[in-house]
Amino acid sequence: MPKLSVPKDKLVNVLSVAGVILVFGGLMFGSYMMGVKKETQVVVVTGEAKQEKSKQIAMFSANISSVNSKKLDAVNELNKKSTSVVTAVKTFGIEDKDVKTNYFNVYQNTQWDPSTQTSKMTDWTASLTVDITLRDVVKAGELGMLLAQLDTASVNGPNLQLDDQQKQDVDMLQSALESAKEKAEK
Repeated sequence: MPKLSVPKDKLVNVLSVAGVILVFGGLMFGSYMMGVKKETQVVVVTGEAKQEKSKQIAMFSANISSVNSKKLDAVNELNKKSTSVVTAVKTFGIEDKDVKTNYFNVYQNTQWDPSTQTSKMTDWTASLTVDITLRDVVKAGELGMLLAQLDTASVNGPNLQLDDQQKQDVDMLQSALESAKEKAEK
């Protein structure tokens, strides 16, 4: 019997075409099977949860600044002012954990001279923001008045919000899931 010999490159081409046909056929068969309608029944159950808003807090921000011809003097003045503000809010009844310095900035001002068309460096400005959390929202007006009387550049607040919103969201989701589970079991 004569021996057949097929060149390697032709054998590879034939095997490649056969592989493509097998893959394509498999995909077509899979698509056909996916298209076959199978009867399934689906029951959708929803859960609901309601919660009263509780533990509201009031957020305040006190912006403090100081200007001086010397950088270090501007920073030292700022430290004195911020210490005074922090001491006053703690005396008011705010806990240490609810008083935070959020922002600190020191920069040298520039002044434009129109006659020479140049800028020159002038005084130094140091500033910071103290964030204050008030847990007794009934006292928000009192704290606002106190902050306005202190040596602050500006005061923002009260901004009312829920204390630990993330925990309350998780609790609500858990309650809704339990409600849906009860409905599904019935």
